[in-house]
Amino acid sequence: MYLNLHKITFYTILFLIFFWMYFFWERIFVSQESSIHSHIIDDRSREVRPPSVQSTLDTTEVDLKIATYFQDIVSWSEEFTSLWGFDILGRMEELCIYYGDICDRIDFDEKTHFSDQYVFMLFSVYLISQVDQNMILPGVIPLRQTIHSILFYSDKEKSRGQAWHHNVMINTHSMESQQEIFEVMTHEIAWHILDLGGIDDLISEKHPSFTEFNEPKFGLQDWSLQFYQLSRIWESTRNPNASWTNFISGYWSHSPFEEFAEFSNAWINHHYPLLMRAKKDPIVRQKYILFSQLFGRRHLNPDLAGYHSLDHDTIPFDTTRWESTQY
Repeated sequence: MYLNLHKITFYTILFLIFFWMYFFWERIFVSQESSIHSHIIDDRSREVRPPSVQSTLDTTEVDLKIATYFQDIVSWSEEFTSLWGFDILGRMEELCIYYGDICDRIDFDEKTHFSDQYVFMLFSVYLISQVDQNMILPGVIPLRQTIHSILFYSDKEKSRGQAWHHNVMINTHSMESQQEIFEVMTHEIAWHILDLGGIDDLISEKHPSFTEFNEPKFGLQDWSLQFYQLSRIWESTRNPNASWTNFISGYWSHSPFEEFAEFSNAWINHHYPLLMRAKKDPIVRQKYILFSQLFGRRHLNPDLAGYHSLDHDTIPFDTTRWESTQY
């Protein structure tokens, strides 16, 4: 009896140790990996869906509704969203009457709940339509013409977002809020797609310093190069005079394309904190002035509350998790 109790105690402790190790790995290592964006998708050979015909209906009235629905969703808790009382199917149909060409390019895995499908479809329509409507830089190909597919799925082993020229994958598994989902979408859709697919200098002679799959991609007059060259000499070589204060987040170090996407998310979703950084740092100020050529001073969220809650002597590692990744 005494020996059996020892065995039971031993195996119980062993079980708890293994459980703790699994929990620790799942919560720390997997979640940290999930917090990193990963954009290594070569979509050059991927089949392109035939484009849907854009609606000719006036979207002014429905755009106001979409903006209101969006603000409602990002301000609600996860628990509250499961108790929605409105007609989700009716709202999805309304979206797709006006923006059917966007709806047709959105896919979900089998784990995606119907209410989440509505949220992700609304977010996609809102983001793409607002970027296209407020873009002022001449010659930019609209996102509605550039993007081929958006897939929403859940996988604990994958990073939160992936994108290349025309295709985006959003992994919601480790997302902590609806706002974070929208900001990862902003990082991926509005800027990797726009940067690599929409802002595309058609001049045949390409700049040798910035490549795509080790091939020159950007024309000598490509607008994006002006942004990259404020902090980098080559794609993989930082300007020796650059300091961490010249960047909006720590994630810039991965590549000039990641810095562009991070700056873009800050512009759209954390505009006032970005503006204050621009007033303090001359290089951030130059990047801010350059970005004003895209949108003037237009943005979606000034984030005044977020600014007042921040430690202004630090920068975030990741703008999509601004408050929780300062360093």
